[in-house]
Amino acid sequence: MQLAKEIGAEPILLYVPMPGQSEIVFDSLGDKIHEYLLNDFPAELDRLSTHTRIQEVCVERVQRIELCEDLIELEGEATNTVSLQYGSDHETIGEAEDCQSFPMRFTAAVERNQKLTNLNCDINTSDFYE
Repeated sequence: MQLAKEIGAEPILLYVPMPGQSEIVFDSLGDKIHEYLLNDFPAELDRLSTHTRIQEVCVERVQRIELCEDLIELEGEATNTVSLQYGSDHETIGEAEDCQSFPMRFTAAVERNQKLTNLNCDINTSDFYE
């Protein structure tokens, strides 16, 4: 401020409007969450049937993105589509199988190499028990 007075500069008010809502697309985020869950299978899904298989994870929206020094932290909502097989695993898949979808809230971190780490999820399976 002192320098501005010394050189006779006039203050300028600059107004920058906020951009409209933008959309950031994470093409393979659902695939990365799916792969992560296959390696660390959620108990909420495992207890639903004798043989529960995650078919697909579809990210509905990412609500929070935080850019950190070495990674990106995300928070969002997704849908898990699972096949529920009852009985022996030797039965033909599809005979005693049911497909259902369950909503999920998640937080995760994506490293620079695009590896998904620190996935925490809350899968709502309450509809299954109704």
